[in-house]
Amino acid sequence: EELTSQVQHLRVDKENADRENEAVAAHNSQLFAENVQSTRENEQLRSSLMQSNAQIEAMEVEMQTVRSENEELMSRLDQQVPVEMDEVARQVIEGSRHLHQLHNSIHSEESRQLI
Repeated sequence: EELTSQVQHLRVDKENADRENEAVAAHNSQLFAENVQSTRENEQLRSSLMQSNAQIEAMEVEMQTVRSENEELMSRLDQQVPVEMDEVARQVIEGSRHLHQLHNSIHSEESRQLI
């Protein structure tokens, strides 16, 4: 009887251990599925991050190109403005001389008319 009782206790212990093992196996399976899902999400995020980084790099290259173009335009402007200003000054002086000539011509004409 004592052996039968011990065998019965061992069977109950084994059934309890089997149930615990099944619960642990189910929990491990759930954790594995969550891990697989997290890995997928991480890969998607990594891919998205790499795309964003590529876009940022392309924008930085474009910004550098625009900076270079702006520097070139400013350089050309710095070279052209003095030349253009010289031309404008020459035209103003020429126009001023022409006005003086007209003014003198008008006074000469008025003087002739008075005489």
